[in-house]
Amino acid sequence: MNRSKYTAIFFISILGIIGYVNSSNGRFILDDKMLVRDNAYIRSFSRFPSLFASDIGSGAGCTAGYFRPIPMLNYTLDYHLWKLDPRGYHLSNIILHILVALCAYWLADIIFAENILSTLVGIFFVIHPIQTEAVSYISSRSELLMGLFSFLCFIFYLKYSVSEPAKRLSSIGFFSLMSLSYIIALLSKETALVVPVLILLYSCAFGKKTKKNALAGLLIAAILYVIFRSTIFQSVPVHMDRFATVVPRIPGIFVALVKYLSLLLFPFGTHMNYGLKFFSFFDPNVLAAAIIVAVLIIYTIKKRKLYPLLFFSAGWFFVTLLPALNIYPLDSYMAERYLYLPSWGFFLALAWGLSRLYKNNKLWCLGLSAFLIVSYSFLTIKQNNYWKDPISLYGATLRQEPDNYRIHEALAGEYYLEGRVNKAIEEYLKAIEINPGYGRAYGNLGNVFCKQGKIKQAVFMYMKAINSRSEKDVIGAAYYNLGNLYLSIGKDSQAVELYRKAVEIIPAMAAAHNNLAVLYYYNKDYGLAVKHYNQARKLGYNVHPDFKKAIDNYAGTTR
Repeated sequence: MNRSKYTAIFFISILGIIGYVNSSNGRFILDDKMLVRDNAYIRSFSRFPSLFASDIGSGAGCTAGYFRPIPMLNYTLDYHLWKLDPRGYHLSNIILHILVALCAYWLADIIFAENILSTLVGIFFVIHPIQTEAVSYISSRSELLMGLFSFLCFIFYLKYSVSEPAKRLSSIGFFSLMSLSYIIALLSKETALVVPVLILLYSCAFGKKTKKNALAGLLIAAILYVIFRSTIFQSVPVHMDRFATVVPRIPGIFVALVKYLSLLLFPFGTHMNYGLKFFSFFDPNVLAAAIIVAVLIIYTIKKRKLYPLLFFSAGWFFVTLLPALNIYPLDSYMAERYLYLPSWGFFLALAWGLSRLYKNNKLWCLGLSAFLIVSYSFLTIKQNNYWKDPISLYGATLRQEPDNYRIHEALAGEYYLEGRVNKAIEEYLKAIEINPGYGRAYGNLGNVFCKQGKIKQAVFMYMKAINSRSEKDVIGAAYYNLGNLYLSIGKDSQAVELYRKAVEIIPAMAAAHNNLAVLYYYNKDYGLAVKHYNQARKLGYNVHPDFKKAIDNYAGTTR
């Protein structure tokens, strides 16, 4: 490796640290609580088999509908290093992002063997503010891991394709690394399915002969993965039933594509969670976006022989973004983290333009590159400041997306934690006003009223949550919290029924099992008490020492 490559690696790494070091003090937000803070499965390596056989939210008693065991295994490692200190999880994200950026540089360097172009690709990838959500949001770990191993899969494919048949050991090694990387990428996030298409795109763009046995191996892995997901692991995302047909989502695809490109070109007003939006086919914005997309596609196809790099970069952008364009229903019509892997195509085109400028005017190229790097760094650092404080983050998001009911509900929760109860109630009511069927807001508002001693209002809100068409964890939590309320006012028999409903819906709800064990014990139903006590302990619940002693004493007399 020559000095210029070491220099490139150094600058990419340093810029990654500078850009994201201020994100390390961020707290757990939104899905971080389900995937990390409240997830029992990541707290012991003995749960390793469960990670590869269950939904990502199972350890927290939730159903998200996603099978991504590699990120969950990664969280398990983090937990053993940092416990529940968010700083450690943020540090892991930063390290992973720098590694992905180095792979982005490596892939460009292998394909084009042009150090200025490759270095700029790696630098733009590591520091562009569009990556902030993928890096600063702990729950985006799946994007980072999928990106890392997708790049590695492509890199090892290229290494394998140029390996000499005589060097059989080297050839087998690259083939094995390629296959392993692809499997890990698939188990990190399902969008890695597009990697074989990227290889075909590469062959088409640059007239390279495809290694059929390597491509066949990847396709077999992809097919087996799809069969597994559609048969053995049949869980689907919880929002799927809300969008039965693809037609209403099509206009939003064009709007999202143009918005993504504009954010890459002019990364101002970046924010999390764009929410659910539907557009009319006759909306002027949709028509304009459709024309822009059509012109770009036609131009890149027509010029593919003259500018194969631009054809490849545009193809990379569209192919990798395709799974996130809401053709398959998503809970947001667009999100900046979806651009994590697709952005490489844009950065490749940008770096190509600058490298051509460098050949004609070095001073202008260096000046423009420096301006972009400084600007991107400034915007990334600024955006990270929002991610450190949930109230600032949610407030910034709502300034861009005032009708995002999920963010109103999340903001209400933060207000409540700070003791600003009236503000919390106000935000919960806003979320309900925007989406009258949002069960999570009803359930959490019920918790607020319960703490205030407003029993009738709390019961009403819990029942609204139970009767909503919400996720299992929302309904299960509402049954559990209503059970707690009835227990507090002496209605033990009603509490038992509600706790039973809760564990029926969420078998991993340890606290409900514990409460059932206590109630059954004091009702002298010792068999059921022991059963639920054992289940609570198995799930990691910290049973009260007095009750533990009582149950152990009872169990001792029955041996």
